[in-house]
Amino acid sequence: GVGCAPGQFSFVNTIEDARAALTWLRHPSNADKVDASRLVVLGHSMGGFDTVMLGDEPVAGFVVISAADLGGMAATLDTPTGMAEAIMALTDDARFTNAAPTALADEVLANAQAWDWRTNAAKMAGRPTLIISSEDGNEPADQAVADAIEAAGGPKPARVRFPTDHSYNDHRIALQAAVVDWLQATFR
Repeated sequence: GVGCAPGQFSFVNTIEDARAALTWLRHPSNADKVDASRLVVLGHSMGGFDTVMLGDEPVAGFVVISAADLGGMAATLDTPTGMAEAIMALTDDARFTNAAPTALADEVLANAQAWDWRTNAAKMAGRPTLIISSEDGNEPADQAVADAIEAAGGPKPARVRFPTDHSYNDHRIALQAAVVDWLQATFR
């Protein structure tokens, strides 16, 4: 459902795809190529949402970059104005998929409890986490991830903030360096 790919796009499918990728990486046939004990889940924006939703996966760590708190969006959908604003926001997100923005908004409402940000982020506790933020408005969601991990016993996530937009267009090399430096320092 993205680009020319077959199937129907949904947020649930992105979570399922991420879990399927981890299952594939852990498959015994990949043991000579992949050290499954060193897997780190990394995601930006919607991928950051998926990263938080995979907090229960037995991985070595997490990198969350300007994550989208889709579960938190559900709280704004209970009024006609909130629904209209959410549909407008989702219209931009849906432009590269075959999903209707109204269908995505309905999906967010239907999964509000399962996608509770703090509950899922708390499951990330016990593993190192890097949280990267920008000036894109997602910093409160990123902070909520850090707070939930700390409240669940930590460790305190490493934090990096860049003075840039959601796409990190003028900070891509610095973003890559921050991730690589953290991985090398954390998982020698």
